[in-house]
Amino acid sequence: MQRSSIVEVIRPRPDTKDYYGNLPIFYSIMQDDVEMIEKCFNKGREYFSLRNYKFQTIFHIAAKYGSLDSLKALLGRTIFIEELLKKDCKGDTPLHVAAKNGNYEVLEFFITACTRCFMELQNDFGFTPKEAAKEKLDFIEE
Repeated sequence: MQRSSIVEVIRPRPDTKDYYGNLPIFYSIMQDDVEMIEKCFNKGREYFSLRNYKFQTIFHIAAKYGSLDSLKALLGRTIFIEELLKKDCKGDTPLHVAAKNGNYEVLEFFITACTRCFMELQNDFGFTPKEAAKEKLDFIEE
C-alpha cells in the first residue's frame, strides 16, 4: 500500500482561506517549503493579488520569515517591482518587513530587482526600511 501525502489528498487551493484568514500558499512560504510550492503553487503572477487577513502579500510573508528559496521558486523570471510598493495593514512594504526582521538575504534579493530609491519609501509612520529596522532594534534594547 502506497502512502500519499496529505497535500495530494486535500489538494489545497491557494485562494481558500482558513478559519483565521490565512492562505495555504502563505503557510508553505512561512516554512520555506520549496517542494510544496513547486508541486502545488506554480501559477506565478496569479499569486501576486492574494492577501491574508493582515493584508500581507507573498512578498511580505517571504520577507518576514526569510523564505528566499520559496520566493525564487514562486517567481521564476517574473518581474515583481510594483509588488514591492504594496503595504500591509501596518503600512509596511516588503522591504520594511525584511529589514525589521533582519532577513538581509531577502532584502538584498528585493534591492537587486529595484532601484535604490525604493529604500527611501516610507511606511505609514514615516520610516524608511533602514529607519524602521533601527527603531525596532532601539525598542528591543530598551
